[in-house]
Amino acid sequence: MLRKQLAALAVLALNSGVSQFVLEAVKSGADIAFKATVFIGPDGYRVADDAGKVKTFRDADDFLKQAGALGMLADETPFTMRGLALVAPKPFTGDIVKKNQGIVLAYAKRQEAAGERANKLRTELTLMEADPTVPQSLKDEKTAQKASVEELGAWLAAEILRINAILAA
Repeated sequence: MLRKQLAALAVLALNSGVSQFVLEAVKSGADIAFKATVFIGPDGYRVADDAGKVKTFRDADDFLKQAGALGMLADETPFTMRGLALVAPKPFTGDIVKKNQGIVLAYAKRQEAAGERANKLRTELTLMEADPTVPQSLKDEKTAQKASVEELGAWLAAEILRINAILAA
């Protein structure tokens, strides 16, 4: 497979456009890195660094930021990631009870924040309903935000109950 720097690929893509991005997770010492392949039409090019070696990216965002800065991203471009088993979390070997107690505390804080945000959104909506100059689209957006935040709060409450039931067993 041919290698090219991202800048050279951006120039090639001006005519045909990028047909696909492929990121492959690879071991990089104790960490995970990603190698990128850019397809322009049917031809795949491995992304190279300035020395011509296969370039590794620390994460997908690193690659996307660099490709985006060169104008290579489009909403319709397929993006594939391979080797994700390397990215899977390592098995937990510590104190599971302590870990879940910490999760419950973190969820409780998030639930409280979600409740406060939902109350704020309710207040904003009440004020908006009384003001006929507020556009309906803004009211709809605030209503959607409130529903999403309330759903998050309900999910967190259910998870807290579920984890506490397991811990009590």
